[in-house]
Amino acid sequence: MKKNAMLKIAAILMVAVLLTTCAISSTFAKYTTTDTETDSARVAKWGVTVDTTVEGLFLETYDSGAVASTEAVVAPGTANGDVKATSVITGQPEVKVQVSNVVNFVITGWLVDGAFYCPLVVTVNGEPISGLDYDDADEFMAAVNEAGTATKTFMPYETVLEDLEGEDEIDTEITWKWAFEDTSDNAKQTNEKDTKLGDLAAKGNAPTVAITITTTVDQLDA
Repeated sequence: MKKNAMLKIAAILMVAVLLTTCAISSTFAKYTTTDTETDSARVAKWGVTVDTTVEGLFLETYDSGAVASTEAVVAPGTANGDVKATSVITGQPEVKVQVSNVVNFVITGWLVDGAFYCPLVVTVNGEPISGLDYDDADEFMAAVNEAGTATKTFMPYETVLEDLEGEDEIDTEITWKWAFEDTSDNAKQTNEKDTKLGDLAAKGNAPTVAITITTTVDQLDA
């Protein structure tokens, strides 16, 4: 009996060893293949600033015309001299960009005896545009606005916007003047008509002029 019991115990131990061996084999002995890969990115740099200046285009006091007012005014013999409307752009964006300058020149009320009359000469990037050459205010405004509108595209990584020069410059320069008198052979400006514009102002119906420059830097789809 004792011998049989010992044989049973030995058989049980043998089975336990075999089961343990199988468990260990399944845990520590296997084929395995692994591959791990990581990619990452950051947001592309923008950092663009735009500083557009139109202050000083119109003044209360003009040395040449001896005009003094509590508001900005224009009159025969006045001009904005060396003051120019300009935009300063800085930054080195890492994306493709489009830089655009848009001029919005608006005049209202420049009518003498029911007809358009505006003796202002607006010079945009060196191109003089005279209101006396137009019979319609909308045509005069469109000519100035078209001359002052420019758009350029710049590729990423290559462009430092504040270093643009030559053909890459996007700056828009505007000056204006109102001649004291028209000295040309075919004079279109007259003292009588100029006086009537001044009389309109005295009656509270002053003709007005405004110049707005908008400089925009937009990202373009790559």
